[in-house]
Amino acid sequence: MMKRSQQFDLGQDRTRIKDPRDAARQAATVDALLDRFFHPQAKRRWELQILADEVGMGKTFVGLGVAYSVLEAMRNQQAADDLRGCYQKVLIITPSNSALFAKWRREVGEFVKRCVKPEYRDEARRWFAVAPVERIDDL
Repeated sequence: MMKRSQQFDLGQDRTRIKDPRDAARQAATVDALLDRFFHPQAKRRWELQILADEVGMGKTFVGLGVAYSVLEAMRNQQAADDLRGCYQKVLIITPSNSALFAKWRREVGEFVKRCVKPEYRDEARRWFAVAPVERIDDL
């Protein structure tokens, strides 16, 4: 099973997190998503998951926490065998709404700034960064 990266802490973000229980809930959600994607028993894995909640509950940073954990594990050759040989990229598809596209681009940087621990932040800015693609041909 893949574990949540220890390089970030969602509770470190004092801009978003006012109650420590929110950080604990978000971290538990990251753990649950990773467990469902990479459960040791193949029959207990979920290929598709939907992350949904009310506005302002931290879905974006939970999703980024999952992405960061997967990519960090791949970088360190600690990822599940299922990911061996895969590109070390995460594709986030947004509606053609330019505001949502811009929000996701901004939030990746905010995640690194607010949640990645200081000793990992400079390196994370290099590998956990946005590469916008507006057309499928650019993939």
